[in-house]
Amino acid sequence: MKTIYPTAILDYYDGVLAFEGRDHIGGHYIGAAVKPKGGYDRYLVTGARPERLAQFRSGTLDLRTLLLEAPGGEWYITLTNSDPGDALVLEPQAGNIAAADELLPRDGYTLELIDPVGESEVQQALAHGKAANLTGKVEWANRSAGDWGLHTDAGVKSGKVAAGSAALDGLQIGQRYRFRCAVIDESDAFWRHRPAYYLIDFEKV
Repeated sequence: MKTIYPTAILDYYDGVLAFEGRDHIGGHYIGAAVKPKGGYDRYLVTGARPERLAQFRSGTLDLRTLLLEAPGGEWYITLTNSDPGDALVLEPQAGNIAAADELLPRDGYTLELIDPVGESEVQQALAHGKAANLTGKVEWANRSAGDWGLHTDAGVKSGKVAAGSAALDGLQIGQRYRFRCAVIDESDAFWRHRPAYYLIDFEKV
Protein backbone atom coordinates (compact mmCIF):
# COMPACT_ATOMS: atom_id res chain seq x y z
CA MET A 1 0.00 0.00 0.00
CA LYS A 2 1.16 3.53 -0.79
CA THR A 3 1.27 6.11 2.02
CA ILE A 4 1.09 9.88 1.65
CA TYR A 5 1.10 12.82 4.05
CA PRO A 6 -1.33 15.73 3.60
CA THR A 7 0.59 19.00 3.25
CA ALA A 8 -2.22 21.52 2.74
CA ILE A 9 -5.98 21.77 2.95
CA LEU A 10 -7.05 23.46 -0.28
CA ASP A 11 -10.79 23.73 0.38
CA TYR A 12 -12.87 23.31 3.52
CA TYR A 13 -16.56 23.50 4.36
CA ASP A 14 -17.80 21.48 7.34
CA GLY A 15 -14.86 19.19 6.61
CA VAL A 16 -11.94 18.90 4.20
CA LEU A 17 -13.12 19.01 0.59
CA ALA A 18 -9.75 19.01 -1.18
CA PHE A 19 -6.19 18.56 0.01
CA GLU A 20 -2.64 18.36 -1.33
CA GLY A 21 -0.22 15.64 -0.25
CA ARG A 22 3.27 14.21 -0.74
CA ASP A 23 4.75 10.73 -0.59
CA HIS A 24 8.11 9.80 0.97
CA ILE A 25 10.03 10.65 -2.22
CA GLY A 26 8.35 14.03 -2.73
CA GLY A 27 5.69 13.02 -5.27
CA HIS A 28 2.64 15.32 -5.42
CA TYR A 29 -0.95 14.17 -4.84
CA ILE A 30 -4.42 15.68 -4.85
CA GLY A 31 -7.32 14.38 -2.77
CA ALA A 32 -11.03 15.14 -3.22
CA ALA A 33 -13.80 14.30 -0.76
CA VAL A 34 -16.36 11.65 -1.73
CA LYS A 35 -19.30 10.21 0.21
CA PRO A 36 -18.22 9.07 3.72
CA LYS A 37 -18.36 5.36 4.52
CA GLY A 38 -18.78 3.57 7.84
CA GLY A 39 -18.15 6.72 9.86
CA TYR A 40 -14.92 7.49 8.00
CA ASP A 41 -14.19 10.43 5.74
CA ARG A 42 -13.37 9.10 2.27
CA TYR A 43 -11.24 10.67 -0.47
CA LEU A 44 -10.45 10.02 -4.10
CA VAL A 45 -6.69 10.53 -4.55
CA THR A 46 -4.43 10.72 -7.60
CA GLY A 47 -0.92 11.84 -8.35
CA ALA A 48 -0.56 15.33 -9.81
CA ARG A 49 2.09 17.13 -11.81
CA PRO A 50 3.39 20.13 -9.79
CA GLU A 51 2.64 22.66 -12.52
CA ARG A 52 -0.95 21.45 -12.90
CA LEU A 53 -1.43 21.36 -9.13
CA ALA A 54 -0.21 24.95 -9.01
CA GLN A 55 -2.78 25.88 -11.66
CA PHE A 56 -5.54 24.34 -9.54
CA ARG A 57 -4.31 26.25 -6.48
CA SER A 58 -4.39 29.46 -8.49
CA GLY A 59 -7.99 28.87 -9.61
CA THR A 60 -7.15 28.41 -13.31
CA LEU A 61 -7.71 24.62 -13.48
CA ASP A 62 -10.74 22.68 -12.29
CA LEU A 63 -10.44 19.73 -9.91
CA ARG A 64 -12.15 17.18 -12.17
CA THR A 65 -9.64 17.83 -14.97
CA LEU A 66 -6.73 17.55 -12.52
CA LEU A 67 -7.97 14.18 -11.21
CA LEU A 68 -8.60 12.82 -14.71
CA GLU A 69 -4.98 13.59 -15.60
CA ALA A 70 -3.81 11.00 -13.02
CA PRO A 71 -0.25 9.99 -14.04
CA GLY A 72 -0.24 6.45 -15.37
CA GLY A 73 -4.02 6.33 -14.87
CA GLU A 74 -3.45 5.32 -11.23
CA TRP A 75 -6.06 6.34 -8.68
CA TYR A 76 -6.79 5.51 -5.07
CA ILE A 77 -9.34 5.69 -2.28
CA THR A 78 -8.38 6.50 1.31
CA LEU A 79 -10.44 6.41 4.49
CA THR A 80 -9.59 8.53 7.52
CA ASN A 81 -10.94 9.83 10.82
CA SER A 82 -7.54 11.07 12.01
CA ASP A 83 -6.19 14.57 12.53
CA PRO A 84 -5.20 16.69 9.49
CA GLY A 85 -1.59 15.98 8.53
CA ASP A 86 -1.57 12.33 9.69
CA ALA A 87 -0.41 9.70 7.19
CA LEU A 88 -3.01 8.34 4.77
CA VAL A 89 -2.91 4.82 3.33
CA LEU A 90 -4.02 4.70 -0.32
CA GLU A 91 -5.94 1.71 -1.64
CA PRO A 92 -5.34 1.23 -5.40
CA GLN A 93 -8.46 1.14 -7.58
CA ALA A 94 -8.99 -0.87 -10.75
CA GLY A 95 -10.33 0.44 -14.04
CA ASN A 96 -10.30 3.84 -15.70
CA ILE A 97 -10.88 6.74 -13.34
CA ALA A 98 -13.09 8.40 -15.96
CA ALA A 99 -15.59 5.55 -15.46
CA ALA A 100 -15.89 6.40 -11.73
CA ASP A 101 -18.13 9.35 -12.51
CA GLU A 102 -20.03 9.12 -9.21
CA LEU A 103 -16.78 9.83 -7.35
CA LEU A 104 -15.54 12.71 -9.48
CA PRO A 105 -16.34 16.35 -8.68
CA ARG A 106 -18.54 18.33 -11.05
CA ASP A 107 -17.07 20.12 -14.05
CA GLY A 108 -15.81 23.61 -13.32
CA TYR A 109 -15.09 23.14 -9.60
CA THR A 110 -12.22 25.54 -8.90
CA LEU A 111 -10.78 27.22 -5.83
CA GLU A 112 -11.86 30.71 -4.91
CA LEU A 113 -8.86 32.98 -4.92
CA ILE A 114 -7.82 34.91 -1.81
CA ASP A 115 -6.66 38.49 -2.21
CA PRO A 116 -2.84 38.59 -2.32
CA VAL A 117 -0.71 40.27 0.30
CA GLY A 118 -0.28 43.92 -0.64
CA GLU A 119 2.94 45.79 -1.32
CA SER A 120 2.56 47.82 1.89
CA GLU A 121 2.50 44.64 4.01
CA VAL A 122 5.65 43.40 2.28
CA GLN A 123 7.44 46.70 2.85
CA GLN A 124 6.33 46.76 6.48
CA ALA A 125 7.76 43.26 7.01
CA LEU A 126 11.09 44.33 5.49
CA ALA A 127 11.16 47.48 7.62
CA HIS A 128 10.90 45.28 10.73
CA GLY A 129 13.73 43.01 9.59
CA LYS A 130 11.43 40.17 8.61
CA ALA A 131 13.40 38.87 5.63
CA ALA A 132 15.06 35.63 4.61
CA ASN A 133 17.54 34.44 2.00
CA LEU A 134 16.65 30.99 0.64
CA THR A 135 19.10 29.08 -1.53
CA GLY A 136 18.32 25.95 -3.51
CA LYS A 137 17.13 24.44 -6.78
CA VAL A 138 13.89 25.66 -8.31
CA GLU A 139 11.34 22.83 -8.13
CA TRP A 140 8.48 24.74 -9.77
CA ALA A 141 7.71 28.29 -10.85
CA ASN A 142 4.21 29.20 -12.02
CA ARG A 143 4.53 32.56 -13.74
CA SER A 144 0.79 33.12 -14.20
CA ALA A 145 -0.07 32.32 -10.57
CA GLY A 146 3.13 33.84 -9.18
CA ASP A 147 3.97 30.92 -6.89
CA TRP A 148 7.19 28.94 -6.63
CA GLY A 149 8.96 26.10 -4.84
CA LEU A 150 12.64 25.97 -3.92
CA HIS A 151 14.40 22.75 -2.84
CA THR A 152 16.75 23.95 -0.08
CA ASP A 153 18.98 22.06 2.35
CA ALA A 154 16.15 22.38 4.88
CA GLY A 155 13.58 20.89 2.49
CA VAL A 156 11.18 22.42 -0.02
CA LYS A 157 10.22 26.03 0.68
CA SER A 158 7.38 27.58 -1.26
CA GLY A 159 5.96 31.04 -1.58
CA LYS A 160 4.55 33.76 -3.80
CA VAL A 161 5.90 36.71 -5.71
CA ALA A 162 5.59 39.89 -3.62
CA ALA A 163 3.33 42.58 -5.04
CA GLY A 164 5.34 45.14 -6.96
CA SER A 165 8.48 42.98 -6.86
CA ALA A 166 10.38 40.45 -8.96
CA ALA A 167 8.53 38.30 -11.48
CA LEU A 168 9.56 34.73 -12.17
CA ASP A 169 10.66 35.35 -15.75
CA GLY A 170 14.07 33.88 -16.48
CA LEU A 171 13.99 31.23 -13.75
CA GLN A 172 15.10 27.79 -14.91
CA ILE A 173 13.63 24.68 -13.25
CA GLY A 174 16.38 22.60 -11.60
CA GLN A 175 18.88 25.49 -11.39
CA ARG A 176 20.16 26.93 -8.12
CA TYR A 177 19.15 30.43 -7.05
CA ARG A 178 19.22 32.63 -3.99
CA PHE A 179 15.78 34.09 -3.26
CA ARG A 180 15.49 37.23 -1.13
CA CYS A 181 12.10 37.13 0.54
CA ALA A 182 9.93 39.14 2.87
CA VAL A 183 8.59 36.94 5.68
CA ILE A 184 5.01 37.49 6.79
CA ASP A 185 3.41 35.54 9.64
CA GLU A 186 0.29 33.72 8.50
CA SER A 187 -1.80 30.71 9.40
CA ASP A 188 -1.15 27.74 7.13
CA ALA A 189 -3.75 25.55 5.44
CA PHE A 190 -4.10 23.54 8.67
CA TRP A 191 -4.60 26.76 10.68
CA ARG A 192 -1.14 26.50 12.23
CA HIS A 193 1.11 29.53 12.62
CA ARG A 194 3.82 29.62 9.94
CA PRO A 195 6.07 32.05 8.05
CA ALA A 196 5.00 32.86 4.48
CA TYR A 197 7.71 33.78 1.96
CA TYR A 198 7.17 36.57 -0.58
CA LEU A 199 9.87 36.84 -3.24
CA ILE A 200 11.50 40.26 -3.65
CA ASP A 201 14.32 39.36 -6.05
CA PHE A 202 16.63 36.49 -6.92
CA GLU A 203 20.07 35.66 -8.29
CA LYS A 204 21.60 32.54 -9.79
CA VAL A 205 24.28 30.86 -7.62
